[in-house]
Amino acid sequence: MLKITLIALFAITGICLKAQSNTDSLLTVWNDEAQADTNRLIAIRTYLNEEFPDISPDSFILFLDQMKILAAESNSQRHIGLALYDRGIKYFNLSEFNQSLGNFKKALKLFVKINDKSRESLVLNHIGILYRRIGDSNKSIQYFGKALSIYKELGNENGEADLLLNIGVILDDIGENKKSLEYELIALDLYEKVDDELGVIYALVNLGASYIELDSLDKALDLFKRAYDKNQIVVDEWMELDINIGFGKTYFLQNNKIKGQAFFKLAIEAAKKLDDPFSEASIYMGFGVIHLNSKEYNKAIEWCKNGLEIGESINSQILISSTCDCLYKSYRGLNQGLEALKYHDIYIIAQDSIDADEAKNKLFQFEVEKEQLQDSLNYEGKLLNMKLEHTEAAAKSDKQRTLIIYSSIGILLLAGGLFARLRHIKKSKSIIEKEKKRSDELLLNILPAEIAQELKDNGKVGSKRIESVTVIFTDFKGFTAMSELVGPKELVEDLDTCFSEFDRIMEKYGIEKIKTIGDAYMAAGGLPLPDEQHAENVTKAAFEMRDFVEAGKAQKIKDSLPFFEIRIGVHTGPVVAGIVGVKKFQYDIWGDTVNTASRMESSGAVGMVNISQTTYALLKNNPEFSFESRGKVAAKGKGELDMYFVS
Repeated sequence: MLKITLIALFAITGICLKAQSNTDSLLTVWNDEAQADTNRLIAIRTYLNEEFPDISPDSFILFLDQMKILAAESNSQRHIGLALYDRGIKYFNLSEFNQSLGNFKKALKLFVKINDKSRESLVLNHIGILYRRIGDSNKSIQYFGKALSIYKELGNENGEADLLLNIGVILDDIGENKKSLEYELIALDLYEKVDDELGVIYALVNLGASYIELDSLDKALDLFKRAYDKNQIVVDEWMELDINIGFGKTYFLQNNKIKGQAFFKLAIEAAKKLDDPFSEASIYMGFGVIHLNSKEYNKAIEWCKNGLEIGESINSQILISSTCDCLYKSYRGLNQGLEALKYHDIYIIAQDSIDADEAKNKLFQFEVEKEQLQDSLNYEGKLLNMKLEHTEAAAKSDKQRTLIIYSSIGILLLAGGLFARLRHIKKSKSIIEKEKKRSDELLLNILPAEIAQELKDNGKVGSKRIESVTVIFTDFKGFTAMSELVGPKELVEDLDTCFSEFDRIMEKYGIEKIKTIGDAYMAAGGLPLPDEQHAENVTKAAFEMRDFVEAGKAQKIKDSLPFFEIRIGVHTGPVVAGIVGVKKFQYDIWGDTVNTASRMESSGAVGMVNISQTTYALLKNNPEFSFESRGKVAAKGKGELDMYFVS
């Protein structure tokens, strides 16, 4: 709770509008079809920004869908991207993370396409935050790192500071507290440099949290006091909440329970004032865990039950899971086995429900596991029932006290056996899920994501005709001769360097790599999902591939070493796409388009991008490209074809 990742619910600096118009007038503009499309799109987005906390999720998504449709009709790629981005934010706040991630990634692809670096970095940041929320620290750092690189490129020191702070938060999550501190200190310096008072407060609070983890409580307290003083000027209610939490935790760890409890109560009041039940429940849970760690089990139960009640009211599986874990450990500390077992069951179910897409399967699996557990617990269960019955029957006898003791021992034995078995099951499930993740990653390394999902869903993938695809072929001139001049290891390393860079370029432009054959490289744009810019994207990718090889050639010449030279051919047309083979299968494409693209390469020239008449027709009105007509050129097996060099 104390470590803050920089995410605004909706009003993001530089993206959301800060218009002062009242919401009624904004809706009037939106509903007026006589208004320019851009004005209508700006109006509805401003309205959604201002009404974010109050508008219902269904209405919010409906408005965004209408916004997306209008943006598509007016061919505004930027506004389509913004609608997708806003959907991602809304689904994130609804904890529907798969929906959120899907919208973020679509928005990211659009912003990359239109070269909107500012919004690209913003979406990358939010994807990193999402991965942190679902517990994938590696991917979180990966996306934060990409966003950080763009902010550095743009010279946006404020954004750079935000990302450094976010990376520090992730490092703290995985226990790298000293490294976390380094990033947060740099972020603080940047915030102070650009005079961002709120950013300074964010950094101070996160630094305080890091010093708590490093057991430097006096330093933590000093940082929270500095944050408090600055916030008296800025007056940010969210920061007030986190500052109070920081004070409360620090004072408790200093054994000043009176001050600690006072600040936690202030934090709870701040959360109520902000109408933030998630934070309120988190504070109750955090306070309960502090009592649990101090072995004050009854107080821990009181606070964690308050947190659980709120968690259940907002159906937050994360809160339910965390508070039930606290209650399970507290009741176990009191040797109350049945109560501990009850909350442990709820904890397991909540854990299994956190991933919305797999909730039903996991709940079903849990029921099966419970049935399996029953077999191994039959003896203990029968023994327990006998002892409970005996206890009731002996209620009027002098042996009542002894039988109750025996019953309690039986309950604890049963609970202990169940706890051990559930831990074993959880460990086994973790191993299975890890292997499943690994196999999914391997599959995605072989097939496009959409094709891989179809294969997993249906067990097969049908062939599909795609009407317009741009195919690129490359080949290295003199590869055979070069192989005689250098050793096999050096040759393969050079080839790997080139193909690895080509793979990166394909990913950048959303182009699907098809295969390599020896020193030839083949890829295609516009599949498996349609892409109106496939000819443009493939041509730009071809330029980057050519430039990379030329740069390598210049360095090799400088070092007096053999070098690669490249021919590149591009053609656009229909193909049939699908999976071939049963073992070692691959995604491939067939048709005359593939053959013609190959001829464009073989009929081209070193260091040039040779395109067909069909591709030229799609690009000729684009001012980014210039063309040199080659007239009709003889192509093996194809006769004479019109060809163009593009640059």
